[in-house]
Amino acid sequence: MTDRLFAHYEILEKIGKGGMGEVFRAHDTVLGRDVALKMLPDLVAQDAERLARFRREAQVLASLNHPGIASVFGLESQGDSHALAMELVPGPELAERLAAGVVPTDECLHIALQLAEAIEAAHEKGVIHRDLKPANIKVTDEGRVKVLDFGLAKALVDDTSTSSIDQRLSPTITANLTLNNVILGTAAYMSPEQARATEVDKRADIWAYGVVVAEMLGGRQLFAGETVSDTLAEVLKSEINLDELRDDVPPAVIRLLRRCLQRDPRQRLRDIGDARLILQDVLAGDTEDVAPEAAAPASPWPLRLVAGVAVLAMAAAGFAFWQPHPETTLPLRKFEIPLSRTDPSANVSFAPRISPDGRYLLFISENQIWVRDLATTESRPLPGTEDARDPFWSPDSEWIAFGTGTAIKKIDRSGGRSMTLATVSGNLSMGSGSSGIWNADGSLFYTTGNTGVLRLPAQAGEVTMHHEPQEGEVDFHEVCALPDGRGWIFVVHTHEDYGSLGLLTPDGQRKAVLSYPGDSLNTPVWSPSGHLLFKRAHVAPGIWAVPFSLDQLEVTGEAFLVAADSFRPSVSRDGTLVFSKGFGQNNLQMAWFDRQGNELSVIADLETTRPFPYLSPDETQILTSSITDGSRALWLFDTTTSNERRLT
Repeated sequence: MTDRLFAHYEILEKIGKGGMGEVFRAHDTVLGRDVALKMLPDLVAQDAERLARFRREAQVLASLNHPGIASVFGLESQGDSHALAMELVPGPELAERLAAGVVPTDECLHIALQLAEAIEAAHEKGVIHRDLKPANIKVTDEGRVKVLDFGLAKALVDDTSTSSIDQRLSPTITANLTLNNVILGTAAYMSPEQARATEVDKRADIWAYGVVVAEMLGGRQLFAGETVSDTLAEVLKSEINLDELRDDVPPAVIRLLRRCLQRDPRQRLRDIGDARLILQDVLAGDTEDVAPEAAAPASPWPLRLVAGVAVLAMAAAGFAFWQPHPETTLPLRKFEIPLSRTDPSANVSFAPRISPDGRYLLFISENQIWVRDLATTESRPLPGTEDARDPFWSPDSEWIAFGTGTAIKKIDRSGGRSMTLATVSGNLSMGSGSSGIWNADGSLFYTTGNTGVLRLPAQAGEVTMHHEPQEGEVDFHEVCALPDGRGWIFVVHTHEDYGSLGLLTPDGQRKAVLSYPGDSLNTPVWSPSGHLLFKRAHVAPGIWAVPFSLDQLEVTGEAFLVAADSFRPSVSRDGTLVFSKGFGQNNLQMAWFDRQGNELSVIADLETTRPFPYLSPDETQILTSSITDGSRALWLFDTTTSNERRLT
């Protein structure tokens, strides 16, 4: 490593040192983002077998994709040195927050909930932290909890069959204890089975979780001895006193902590998801003493939504919901979310997309992404998403990916700092007709409106062409995924026709799906009802549906109109459809607006769609396009006389 460069990372400053090695703030010169670069200690870097095992473990850690877990970008090498590139998380460590003074109980409970969600996501992937402690937890300025170094303890230990953590490799500092001039910091949060060096499972994290939460609510370290041995002795034998927790801690939380802090793993809480359920109930004001496994299942969200209709604004448009799944036990319900000019999200410029879990809507307004929680009916902007284009959800509904003029980025649903996945330029950047999807394997596919289908790896990397247009095809628009990895549907544009849908199979084969010559199709989406939904522009304009077989990968019936005068269908996993309506082909205007979005005057009413208008520099003429007599034509509109003439 030179003084300033390691692989393609520019070293900016040293930000930490622990048993894991030195930690640097570095700039990724390829992707244009700052990262945390953690240099591996010599006993790992110089052991080929251990390094290979660490590399395999790092690949598993890179698969974790949750806003509460700091991302692993890759394992980098230069000469005999090796470093782990990870997400650089802003904000103080939880240890620093606790040392600065008392954290309010409500804030502690929100931190505890987010921490449980992050641990649950990792456990579901089979990853155990093994070294959970306040120094491995950060709280960003937006209040988002981020867990650091997830699973690195396992990756660093010498013997994979044992649960014990080599304390010399503790990557962060949590106690002022030394041994051979190496800082130790794990003992106070070790589970009893770890302290005894016996086999552990995810319940070791549940113990550490209980210790961390108890420390937040009690204002002092739960286990603290003068030496490491003294601390471990307290972990193994001392009485665990939760009576000193502050008076406003809910009894349900105290019972939860007692269950987490059972020394016998067989008596300990079995799943961190149970802790999440309890904390959700507590924060929602439900104080009834109900065990999580006995809690009644939540009713499907469309029924809950009817009782509290959200307010979501879009000029001259509304949003409607429809639940078409033929096997559902719910009655068919149709209703609209009304408009409100006083809503801060009134000037929506990108129609809403419902999250896969059916709980949230995203849309673009005021030049940034907004998220609407359908349970609370509140909308809020996501800072750092200015100039976002065509945002789309991750499969777990936790992340949102979006394009800009120079990059593809992602941001977690709750906000926080956006992360650059790839830098792009020219025809690789999202433009008219662009769209993206987030595949189950974590990779991203997107179309720009002037290329084929592009691919971006799970965490970050280089954009590559996944599938190019065939002979006679111009480009692809709007890609959508079929379930269970069956393939992808996209809009095919040729020189003569905009009315076709194509299918790309996982093995790279192409197949024609649907064709309406002379029409214009866009925004296809799969519905669990067994249909492909799409917008049709010229024949009975609106959202259409056609039966589609996942086994045969072909249309099996006649298309029918679902919602006239509507566009941008979006469907959640339970079959709930959200779409926008109100922009009819015969109900359009051109108008002057000021820079604040206030309408000044109407230029003219239009009988047909005029997409992509361009204003001349002297503001006297507007160049538009339309489908006329079955073909696309250019028109010129005179703003001084209101006359229009066809150019082509």
